[in-house]
Parts: sequence; C-alpha cells; structure tokens
Amino acid sequence: MRAILADVLLRQDAEVPRWLQASFNARDISYRPIVLTSHPPKRRLSFTLDDTRYIAVLTLTNVTGTVVPLK
Repeated sequence: MRAILADVLLRQDAEVPRWLQASFNARDISYRPIVLTSHPPKRRLSFTLDDTRYIAVLTLTNVTGTVVPLK
C-alpha cells in the first residue's frame, strides 16, 4: 500500500488503473477525474488487493487546468 501511495501521483491519471492492475494485481479500481474542492485539492483512489478494499484521499500537488463546477 505504501508503494502505491508513494507512486500514484507520479503517474498520468489515465495510466493509474492499468499500472495498479499490472503492478499489484489490484481490481475494482476507481480513480475518477474529480477533484475535491478543498485547499489543497484532493482526489479519491480506491482499489482492492486480495480481499481487502482500500480507500485513500490523495492531496494533489501539481494541479493545472480549469476548474469546472459540478452542475
């Protein structure tokens, strides 16, 4: 779990699910492109390893782009 949390923010968003599956045999991966409106911004990651479900809220450090409000 520590290796995942240490490396996930170094990867492109679209690459994260494939990387988790290939490197750690993770399943039920959710890493949606929704940034939580907090300061600093955060994002949710969840996945299953073996029979354990993990859910993490990651603090984003390199956010660029435009904020689009949810309707």
